[in-house]
Amino acid sequence: MDIKTEKLHLIERLIQLQDATIVSRVNAFLQNALEERDELLENSINKGVEQSKSNQVHDHENVMSEMRAKYGS
Repeated sequence: MDIKTEKLHLIERLIQLQDATIVSRVNAFLQNALEERDELLENSINKGVEQSKSNQVHDHENVMSEMRAKYGS
């Protein structure tokens, strides 16, 4: 089953729910998941900025040249 179909099934199940507590818990779960994802993204960006400041970076052309030499074009 593809993701679009899975989401549609989930929406159908949510529409049929009559228990406000379950709806509230699902909503809280989704909110926490999104916040966690945002936090992970922010941490990743901050790590990249710190690596850049401490000159732990590689020139794109050099990396691509090394990859082509190692794995071919």
